Amino acid sequence: MKSNEHVEIFTLTSNDNVEVALTIYNNNFGAVKEKRRASSLIRQQQINYLDVAATIETESILVKGIEILEMNYEYDLVNKSKLLEKYLGHTVFLQRNSRREEYRLLSISHGVVLEHVDSGEILLDPKDELILPKLPHGLIIRPAIKWKIRPSESEQIEVSYLTKGFSWNVNYVMNLKGDQLSLAGWVNIKNESGATFSNAKIKLIAGEVKRVFNEVDLMPVTYHSDATRIMESRIPFEEREFADYHLYVLQECTTLKNEQSKQIRLFQVDNVPCQVYYECRTGWKRANIIVTFQNIESSNLGFPLPMGTIKVYQEDHDSQNEFIGEDAIDHTPKNEIISLNIGEAFDLVLEHQRKEIQRVGRGHTAESHEIIIRNTKNESAQVKLSHHVYQRFWRISDTSHPYDKNGSNTVIYNIYVSAGTEVVVRFTVEMDEKQMLYFE
Repeated sequence: MKSNEHVEIFTLTSNDNVEVALTIYNNNFGAVKEKRRASSLIRQQQINYLDVAATIETESILVKGIEILEMNYEYDLVNKSKLLEKYLGHTVFLQRNSRREEYRLLSISHGVVLEHVDSGEILLDPKDELILPKLPHGLIIRPAIKWKIRPSESEQIEVSYLTKGFSWNVNYVMNLKGDQLSLAGWVNIKNESGATFSNAKIKLIAGEVKRVFNEVDLMPVTYHSDATRIMESRIPFEEREFADYHLYVLQECTTLKNEQSKQIRLFQVDNVPCQVYYECRTGWKRANIIVTFQNIESSNLGFPLPMGTIKVYQEDHDSQNEFIGEDAIDHTPKNEIISLNIGEAFDLVLEHQRKEIQRVGRGHTAESHEIIIRNTKNESAQVKLSHHVYQRFWRISDTSHPYDKNGSNTVIYNIYVSAGTEVVVRFTVEMDEKQMLYFE
């Protein structure tokens, strides 16, 4: 904390933080909440509040502990072009070996143009070292909020604001072992806000919160640095319901640096019962591999899962885990079934023939279908075969296997195919455009 007695300016930095909390949303923004020590502000007229996010939404700032009369956001940060603009028409120095010569800066629009103060010689884009005098007034090295305030006896200021530049997502890793699986969830938090938040309490909101954004970016500040990646595996989250969303609270405070990507383990569960089956439709030549499991307590789960990508591994004959596919899930509440489509099966082949089409009356047709499911695997396969009917009024009049209806226009066959065998599924669909069929 620094105080200037002449102009009554009080400066607060992140070193004055008593408490820092971040709430990060799926929509690539976050809420910052800070409490800072302020001593007595009874004689102060202006506060410079430093170390704020460069992508702050100034209209969202909420302050407790002081009465603000006027607020300014200063983001005219130092860079090469801004510095040179400030010195146009002024004297600068050119270092040539051991000599320092005075020049006047004439232009920077298409390269640097200098005029020698004594000789009047013009230099274009000099290769020598260009030295500038003292930093001009009005340039700052980091974003700052400046408040004019009424004198206050407050010892602490509480500031909240929204900012762009925060994002989080979840990646899952699954290990498939027969009829069971293990599942680990990792939260990836990214900070591109232009500020570092030390020892912060972090909350994550799962769900789509409605925002209204202006098309014009009022604060085009860009930071460039190498992103770092931190893996932390012993910091669990606590999941809570909040309004119509779900809240994940990191149980220990952590530091989130600017331009940093941090991974924190969300959970790890083993021995989750699962089922692997194959899904196909009439007309397909291959079947999709489906892995399904229930998000329930008895399966060692039973908590909301944020949307993310699940990468699936399985051990081969050498006991090495091999990647076999991935799929994305949406936000999934507890007690729901999760189904993953992880790719096409190589050893399941389908052949479909539409055997005949009969017209048995005006607007009344009958189609016969034959589907051969060939399993060349060394193990049996459970296949879910679906057929979609594009007419409104229809019925199955002849079938080789039992079936179920899914909705008003889809037939589902659950077929067991032993290893090294094939199964032939036959059925006839009667369709009537005039609804003259008799339905049982």
